[in-house]
Amino acid sequence: MTGGGQATLANWTGYNKGINGLIYDIKDPVVAPVVGDFVFHNIGKAGTVAVGPGSLVAPTAFATQSLGGGVTRVLMTFTGLTSTWLRVEVGTGFGLSASEVHYWGNADGDTGQGNSGTNILVSPTDEIWVRTHPTTPLARSPVQDMADVNKDGIASPTDQIYVRTHPTTPLNAVKMITR
Repeated sequence: MTGGGQATLANWTGYNKGINGLIYDIKDPVVAPVVGDFVFHNIGKAGTVAVGPGSLVAPTAFATQSLGGGVTRVLMTFTGLTSTWLRVEVGTGFGLSASEVHYWGNADGDTGQGNSGTNILVSPTDEIWVRTHPTTPLARSPVQDMADVNKDGIASPTDQIYVRTHPTTPLNAVKMITR
C-alpha cells in the first residue's frame, strides 16, 4: 500500500505461516541495496503499535541478485510474522529519489472472502471458499491461490481444517488499515 488509502487483498496474505519474505525489484539503483536501506516495524493487528525500537524486526536473510536490464532484485526473509502488519520504510541509500513507506499484512487463514468494514475475518465463508475451490496434485495451485492457505500447492481438506480451527472475531481479527 503506497500512496495511501485502505489496504486491499493485495496488501495481505492468508498464509498460515505468516509473512515469510518480501521481494523488491529496483530499477537502476546507483549502488547495490543493503539491509540498512530498509527498516521493518511489526505494528500489530490493528496497525497502531507505535513505531519505535520495540517494534523493530530484522530479516533472517537478505540477498540481492541482478535480473538484467538494470533491475536488481532484493530478497528478504522473516519468521514469526503472523496475524500482524509489517511497516517497511524504504530509504534512499541506493538512489531512490525519496523514501517510501509500505505496509504488508498477514491474517493467517484468510482467503479474502467475507471481510467487511474494519476486520479481516477468518470465518466459515473462508472455509467454504477453500472447499469450493479445490486443486489436485495434477492441477496444482499457483502461489497466489488464496484457498491454499498452507502453500503446499494443493487447496485441500487440510486447508479447510486449518481455516475451521483458526477462526477470528471482531475482537481478535487483524484490522483493515488505512494510510
